[in-house]
Amino acid sequence: MINNNIEDTMNSIPSDQKIVMLDHDDLYSSMLKNNEPSTNFVSYVNKLVEYCSKNNIILLRTIGVIFSDEENPVLYYVLKQLQSSTLLEKIVVATTILDEDDAIDDYAKFMGVDVFRGDANDVLDRYFECAKKFLFSTIVRITSDNPLIDPTIVDEMIKKFTSNSYDYLSNTRVRTFPYGTEVEIFTFKALEKAWKNAIKPSEREHVTSYLYNISNNFSISNVEYSRNISNLRWTIDQKNDLTLVKSIVSKIKKRPILMNDILDLFSKESKLFEINKNQLKNEGYLKSLKEDEEHLKSKKEIKKS
Repeated sequence: MINNNIEDTMNSIPSDQKIVMLDHDDLYSSMLKNNEPSTNFVSYVNKLVEYCSKNNIILLRTIGVIFSDEENPVLYYVLKQLQSSTLLEKIVVATTILDEDDAIDDYAKFMGVDVFRGDANDVLDRYFECAKKFLFSTIVRITSDNPLIDPTIVDEMIKKFTSNSYDYLSNTRVRTFPYGTEVEIFTFKALEKAWKNAIKPSEREHVTSYLYNISNNFSISNVEYSRNISNLRWTIDQKNDLTLVKSIVSKIKKRPILMNDILDLFSKESKLFEINKNQLKNEGYLKSLKEDEEHLKSKKEIKKS
């Protein structure tokens, strides 16, 4: 079935050079929704890899939203950037229990970083169990689609969090920072409350949406940049994002790469803005909100019956 779907899709694309982007999380979630056995997952992935290889199709794979290129995996850049933080006490990669994520486990350990493996779809549960295992009282959340996370922004936000009594702090609730610089900090107590009470699919998948829901009475705050530059993005969601990040990494030689370094590069090479300027923002979260609507609708139908 999967081979037929791939072939039909590929034949409909007129371009000679074809690119397939495989999101492991989306594939696994779709299988569960369709009541397919999870044992089919590896088989599907292997068939896709084999098909692309035989037909000279470029395959970009995301593993827990981690892209790989022919040089270093994006996880390398995420960890190297964070290892330049002066205030992070411990870095842990929280990935899934899927066999496909063994590579993440191995690579993180190669980088000298601890790994926790948990639920593939209930990311909130994965975070909670990880924090519980490592006895974290405060959690700094950095997602792996942000390879150029700025460690100085991380440190400034840690300072603000520790000098106040917040449950949750971010630089995303009022958007002024570029996409790709997101930092969220929250207490274990707040995480535990969310873990016990969150029921919407989006709340289980996106970890912190329960925390910043004003009706849940958490003490939250937001950090804003001196001006609004949220039109810029160097996060990785799509191929054009990856193209931009690889260009930034090749053009900026200093490490770590800071936000100001990228802004300076953009001021000198404004055409870089064009690479991914039309990318849809928050695509994954918007998808989850639609799933929330379906979840609530199904609950109402069950009550009626």
